[in-house]
Amino acid sequence: MESIGRIAVIMPHISSNTETSFIDVIHTRAAQYGYDTIVISGVINYVDQQLDQVYSKGQTNIYDLILHGSFDGFIFEANIFCSERQRRTILDLLHRRNIPCVAVNYEQPYFPVVSAEENVLLYLAAQHLINEHGCRRLWCIGGTKGHTPSEERISGFRGAMEESGLPCDDDCIFYGNYWRDVPHRIALDIADGRLEKPDGIVCGSDIMAVELCRTLMSKGIKVPEDIKVTGCDGSMISQTERVSLTTVAGQERINGFLALNELLKAMGRQPEDSPVVPELIIGESCGCGDRGSIRRSRSLSDTREYAGVMFDILEQRKTSSQGEIIRRMSECKDLYDVTGTFLGCCYMIPTGVRAELCLCEDWCREPSDPSVYRRGGLPDKMLLAIEACYEGGRADEGVPDP
Repeated sequence: MESIGRIAVIMPHISSNTETSFIDVIHTRAAQYGYDTIVISGVINYVDQQLDQVYSKGQTNIYDLILHGSFDGFIFEANIFCSERQRRTILDLLHRRNIPCVAVNYEQPYFPVVSAEENVLLYLAAQHLINEHGCRRLWCIGGTKGHTPSEERISGFRGAMEESGLPCDDDCIFYGNYWRDVPHRIALDIADGRLEKPDGIVCGSDIMAVELCRTLMSKGIKVPEDIKVTGCDGSMISQTERVSLTTVAGQERINGFLALNELLKAMGRQPEDSPVVPELIIGESCGCGDRGSIRRSRSLSDTREYAGVMFDILEQRKTSSQGEIIRRMSECKDLYDVTGTFLGCCYMIPTGVRAELCLCEDWCREPSDPSVYRRGGLPDKMLLAIEACYEGGRADEGVPDP
């Protein structure tokens, strides 16, 4: 079907299966209504302090496409941006553009906001540990204190505990900021006897659950035999650990579904509703493997552990490759050097993608003074300098005719 318009999805980066699932549900449903999906995304999810660095400014220029691109509507996935400054800058651009827009998990005065129900996620995880595994003393490691989605996830955990008549005071609630540090310290405190060992721990993200499991097991505390653990989000790392993680998935797909439906309504369409619900994914970390619900295998655990190590290496390499590409491109002396360096960097880009190098018409650089470079954002027109298509490990390059 020929496209009748374009919908832009604004994200800080695309680095996990949860982010691609968010895009996928939008793209699939938007196509049903005749719209193409364009993703406007940077490479690195910068924090506030990094935005002042020279290397970040060239990448964040991508969001100037909000003003210059031909779009019928926007979906702003604001929740996963690490920088509040960046969020507000993008919000200002969207407000100036003045076409339909929907924000995800970000309250502001200009556009409608959608947010999937967060409280059901940790409710499902806690309910599983209570009803299926007989856990009576549970802890919860939530996200950021005061952050609405995080507090809602914790409220779901409290709801499951109260529903089962189990104690749930503030002593069993921790805030881990969705990162590794707090779960790591909690595991050490349990191992060293500073904290009494619970039956299980419900984590508000997979990355926190993975770090918790790794540290516990490194200190001789078995998961799930000694402590049962669950995660949340359904990210790839939940299935690339020696002990696969029981987690709750589907939240990003729900957000994508809700965002597109709201945007279509703002654009005068009447989309059909079809419910998307979170799903509890059963792994080994909750104890289901010990009960025979799933088959545990030493060889499979070895394979998953190796996959997890390779995933960590690739993530580190991706970040360093991005920095290396920026460094090489910044050292180019002229336009011919730029195109040659671009081809020399393409091997760092994952296979199966098409790479295009577009330059501003007023591209310029002063080799004797590195501080002189284009600072004005993206223009209305750009030059396609070169393109490269990698498929099956083979590169086809071409320089378009002027």
